[in-house]
Amino acid sequence: KGSPSKWTGSLIGLPLKFRHRVVGVMNIHFSDPRTFANSELRLLQLFADQASIAIENSRLFNETQRLLEESTQRGAELEIVNSVQAKLASKLDVDMIHELVGEKIAGIFDVQTVMIVSYDAEKNLCHFPYLSEKGKRLDQESLPPSGISGYVIRTRQPVIINSNMPDEEERLIGTRSIILGGGEDIQSRMDVPMLVGNRVKGVISLQNVDRENAFKESDLRLLQTLANSMAIALENARLFDETQRLLNEAERRARESSVLNDVGRDISSTLELKDVMDKIAHHARDLLSASTSAIYLPQGDGTYFQAIAAEGEIAAEIK
Repeated sequence: KGSPSKWTGSLIGLPLKFRHRVVGVMNIHFSDPRTFANSELRLLQLFADQASIAIENSRLFNETQRLLEESTQRGAELEIVNSVQAKLASKLDVDMIHELVGEKIAGIFDVQTVMIVSYDAEKNLCHFPYLSEKGKRLDQESLPPSGISGYVIRTRQPVIINSNMPDEEERLIGTRSIILGGGEDIQSRMDVPMLVGNRVKGVISLQNVDRENAFKESDLRLLQTLANSMAIALENARLFDETQRLLNEAERRARESSVLNDVGRDISSTLELKDVMDKIAHHARDLLSASTSAIYLPQGDGTYFQAIAAEGEIAAEIK
């Protein structure tokens, strides 16, 4: 009723998106009109991405809880997932996340080999931050995607092979995997993708070298849930690092701006050429903590005016 009030100020509206779905909207209102810098928008978008991941993490947890509570076995799975997610929530270091999940998986499943593959899509390389065979940690150089892990990366689909490993592998992907680690023949294998949106961040591979038929569908379900939790934790760590980098960059630029403002005021405080030259030489040296700085101004008669700041002393003269 009556005339509508006029709204003034500034507003940033950001979509909260996960896997190309909008799960919400975040609005930030300022009472005064203002212009937003690109660095502010990047920082807010990173925060919105973190919020989207947190929302999706909560949704995944609730969905996992609902599914796992349907049976006693799923209740046991829930206990495992809860313990891993609780620990992952406090980890923002990529290496620690790999170690935590690798050790936990090695203790849960009947396997001799646990392999966590980190996939670099830009370079099309697989790295192996965690590779353990029969309790022994192994090193493996980076390789292009191949075999079952390469198939999972390409298709973003999990794989279980429980019998006739070479035949099943060749039927599935047309070739056999490069044998890593200790080089023992694999009797059973289960691989799941680590996904963030539609991007494959890596693969978790479990291998039994002792027996066939080592894995059930419930094992696949549990491993995929753990892989989802790990992918979110790794993305959270990456976003945290990127946010810290942007904050540090913003702080550095703020410090630089403050210093330059102070310098500008100082060198503009006088119109005497000698004093201006002295101040410029002094500040030029101090800005980069140099030993000496020198400024030369050519004069019309072939001479030049110089100002030198060296070891804390300033000299200015005509030569």
